[in-house]
Amino acid sequence: MMHNLYMHFLINEKENNVELIASHWDANIRIWDFHSGELIKRIRINSVHLGGICLLDEKYLYAACKNGTIKLVDLEKGNIVGSLEAGYGEIINVEKIYHSFYGVCLVSQNSGNNQIKLWKNKNYL
Repeated sequence: MMHNLYMHFLINEKENNVELIASHWDANIRIWDFHSGELIKRIRINSVHLGGICLLDEKYLYAACKNGTIKLVDLEKGNIVGSLEAGYGEIINVEKIYHSFYGVCLVSQNSGNNQIKLWKNKNYL
């Protein structure tokens, strides 16, 4: 079986260090020290292929999962603290945006028909 070997990357600038964070199809989020290249932590997300990632803040990250969920991950503790059910296909990307009326929102994209969903309920933040 052929797997898509996509990785998604972002930078997390913290007070004392800079981290490079990557999600991968193998269900892992890996965090490296940006300057030394040392692997700091690996967080496994329940055996699901991962898509895009975005930071809520320097402590929390959203991960798009191919099982139709978005996981909220505590980067310091290395565990899942919340989950959103998209109600449609595989989620391949998630982004945090700001709307002048709703404030911080999420936008997710599924892989089947590129359907986009706006998450504007602040209960997930």
